[in-house]
Amino acid sequence: MRRVLAISFLATIVLTGCSLNNNTDSKQSNDLANVVSKRKLDFVRPEEEPNLRGLVKSIVGNEVTILELDMPNREQLNQEQDSSTDNEDSQAPVAGFGATTGMRPGGGFGVGDRTREDMGDDDILEMMKSRSTGQANVVIPVGIKMLKNEDGEMVEANLLDISANQMLMIWTNKDIQDRNVAEFVLIN
Repeated sequence: MRRVLAISFLATIVLTGCSLNNNTDSKQSNDLANVVSKRKLDFVRPEEEPNLRGLVKSIVGNEVTILELDMPNREQLNQEQDSSTDNEDSQAPVAGFGATTGMRPGGGFGVGDRTREDMGDDDILEMMKSRSTGQANVVIPVGIKMLKNEDGEMVEANLLDISANQMLMIWTNKDIQDRNVAEFVLIN
């Protein structure tokens, strides 16, 4: 009888110790996941302009179909701003609010009879889709460097962060000519 009690007491102690060890292991894995998610980035966005910009139409595996958007690069925007500044300086200002063509009295540019501030997210999305210049298929290899904007801060991303109707900026591998293979992706 004493033997049975001693054996059951030892078995209880051993099982209790094992269950405590499992809880410690899960806590350590949670701590490790938090450290990995909060780690400092050791890479930044490439300085050159992206090869493709657009909205995600669909994603299957690691192949993404995007609706390409023709967006001017920084140099074009700077040149347009410089030329519009020269034109405004050479012309006499018109009396009233917003002498610049397309400018609204409250600021902002109009889209039809509505300003961008008046438009909802769905309206903006539809407007962007209507301005697409075509489609492109892009292979995004697993493990490439990717960033996403999370609460105003750039954090590391992966394929699971890409979904339909997201804006992507994609830098492609220039060594591969027959298809688009991403080497860096920025998710907005």
